[in-house]
Amino acid sequence: MQIIKNPERRNWPQLFERPSSKDASVIISVQNIINEVKEDGDKALKRLTENFDGILLEKFQVSEEVGCLPPSPTIGISAASSTAYPCVTQKIGEP
Repeated sequence: MQIIKNPERRNWPQLFERPSSKDASVIISVQNIINEVKEDGDKALKRLTENFDGILLEKFQVSEEVGCLPPSPTIGISAASSTAYPCVTQKIGEP
């Protein structure tokens, strides 16, 4: 991990970019996993958990707090932004 202290404001967009892959094989693999879960549901999740994590789950459940999505993505993004903004400004100062 690279630690960058007090970056110039003009460099912020580049520093905050999320990594992404344009690699077709990665996109195809992810789409195959999504399709597998759509078709086989929990069975696929158990199988994938065993394959990727090496754990055989007998049963699993998602708690209500984790499983509930906001009514719209905008609300979730707004909430995340409201939470992150004070932390960011405390670390790097007001924009």
